[in-house]
Amino acid sequence: MNERRRRAIVATVTGLVMLLMIGVVLSIALRDRGTLPSAPPQDTNPTGRETPRSNFPSFPREATATPGAPPTATVAPPRGTVVYERDSTVYLLVLGGQERTLVPSGQQPRIAPDGSRVVYIGRVNSVEAQVLLVDPRSRQIFLVTDKARAPALPAWSPDGRRIAFRTAVGDTTEIFTVNADGTNLQQVTRGTTRLDAATQPVWAADGAAIFYKNQGDGAFYRIPAAGGVPTRIRASDGEQYDLAPSPDGASLAFTQRGRGEQEFALSVMNSDGSNERRVAVLPTITAAQQLGGVAWSPQGTAILVASGGSFRQEVWDLKSGKPTTAIAYGAWPSWIAAEVAAP
Repeated sequence: MNERRRRAIVATVTGLVMLLMIGVVLSIALRDRGTLPSAPPQDTNPTGRETPRSNFPSFPREATATPGAPPTATVAPPRGTVVYERDSTVYLLVLGGQERTLVPSGQQPRIAPDGSRVVYIGRVNSVEAQVLLVDPRSRQIFLVTDKARAPALPAWSPDGRRIAFRTAVGDTTEIFTVNADGTNLQQVTRGTTRLDAATQPVWAADGAAIFYKNQGDGAFYRIPAAGGVPTRIRASDGEQYDLAPSPDGASLAFTQRGRGEQEFALSVMNSDGSNERRVAVLPTITAAQQLGGVAWSPQGTAILVASGGSFRQEVWDLKSGKPTTAIAYGAWPSWIAAEVAAP
């Protein structure tokens, strides 16, 4: 075969291969015509580290609806004002905002029903702690008691006129009440045995009675606010704490750990002690010292629980029995519907 003929054959084969390749490319282009290019997936956490958790409010995000799908129900962010203690500092938080330091040295705060004052345990010109009031707006502090022995756990009456608290009497503790201006101090409980020790007072929603715990037998009691004969509403079954009446007065929330149980649970019962039901088991609670109090939402549909080693405050929904919102870190919370602006 001469050189001229050989070159002609090579050129012909090369041309056929090129035509075949062009046909394949055209067929792919025609098949994908009209398809938009898709962006490559993005790495939302390029560092690979856990997203830092804030100690301040984090509310659930609105769910994004899928076209054609029914809307997803979401829990509305809680509203109102919460007052609490962290590391012996009293804080005020308008939910959805930033917490404010209310008292740099104070414990066991409770905000008044109208939000005008906060009662707490602290010291003013005295080496002994007393019951004090602070105005959230002016930060002015008022002395309520001046001779109480180791007062603790103050609680507002529903009308905001009187304060109940626990104080030492002899070698035990009793419940007293006093007007918010410091007048008309009255003793409510009077233990009949050396083991009786009243503590954790809270007012009934109508203001006519006070609920409390007897540390002697561990039971919950109800007593007329003016004093009288106490009525036991729930006997002790293990450990129980943090009694709190619902806004409508129909229910009482409390925390408990039954005999043989490892964890504490959040429970609710009727105000007379009947119809007890468990809302949820509180996670990672292995000691009573990890409980920091409970507070009902102003609407009565959820309960704020301070628990865990750092007292993480979470809102537990009564219907689902699940936490819906993390409020902050702190203990002894109280919650009102009004939004109290503190400078």
